[in-house]
Amino acid sequence: MNLSSRPLLDELRAYKRSRALAVAFKLGVLELARQRPARIEELAIECNVDAEWACSLLAILGDLDLVRYDGEQYELTPAGLLACDDEVSIAFAAYHFYCYEAWVELPERVRSSGAATGFHERKIIDPAFAEAYLRAMDVIAKRNTAFLGDRCSLRRRILDVGAGPSTFCRHLATNDAGITVTALDLPPIVSAAQRMFAYPSNYIWVASDYLSYCPDARFDAIFCSHVLEYCPQKLLVNWIGKCRQLLQPGGVAAFVVFLKEEGKNHNELNLFELSTGVNGTQLGHVCTVEEFRLVLSESGATRIECVPLPAGASYSEYLVTVAWAS
Repeated sequence: MNLSSRPLLDELRAYKRSRALAVAFKLGVLELARQRPARIEELAIECNVDAEWACSLLAILGDLDLVRYDGEQYELTPAGLLACDDEVSIAFAAYHFYCYEAWVELPERVRSSGAATGFHERKIIDPAFAEAYLRAMDVIAKRNTAFLGDRCSLRRRILDVGAGPSTFCRHLATNDAGITVTALDLPPIVSAAQRMFAYPSNYIWVASDYLSYCPDARFDAIFCSHVLEYCPQKLLVNWIGKCRQLLQPGGVAAFVVFLKEEGKNHNELNLFELSTGVNGTQLGHVCTVEEFRLVLSESGATRIECVPLPAGASYSEYLVTVAWAS
């Protein structure tokens, strides 16, 4: 392979562009430029940064076609205006501003076989990190609330596993007094979610680990969004089995999960899979569609339906609904 090839060098330098863009969002440079065209000195003062640093940062934003410079002042381009109105990009920029630290540790994680403490476990106690994470997850989940409502038959007592902001189940509980939602997540996530969002009286938070959770009664339905990808491949059967144990006979489950599709480039999903190792204590696994169906079938699940989410992430996001006969 020719190491001087431009595409490869662009990939090696990509972290510089992404980091600069995250910093620009963090400092409010784009938002300030949207309010009015401004000179470099004005932008530097308003954003509380050194003028030389601001000049270099704006040059990068210009290369990305987000700002233009007319020789005197900077203003947003049409692409920059779209970026400022893109809730997902803004929320992800706030969250990924913190995530760079995790990837710096990648060599140590690869060598230690997961012995090092996970990034999320260390950072989630920081309220700013927890809130940035939950806000990003909430903004993304909102795009599919109507679709999930049409496709998921979740009734009566619902358990939301690894709830995060619990966007969908919060919506269900708010709009149906006959539903009771029990939301399960780690203590710092529960605390942050309670600060950030309003939950109705038929919504209950439980700060607990999923595998050690032992409720007094089983549930009629389970909703689980982007938790199973963090499960090591060899333990997936156990995690699915735990889900079945928590359900009443005839109970249903709905999983929102990333799945690899036949014949598609899996670069983004492979990167996500790698990120589970820097975020957790073990490397997770992203199944293929057929692999996930097989694991569910072997657990006794019936009526397995697997459909792509219409407003999914930049890679293959699916809703998988199942039932267990007994």
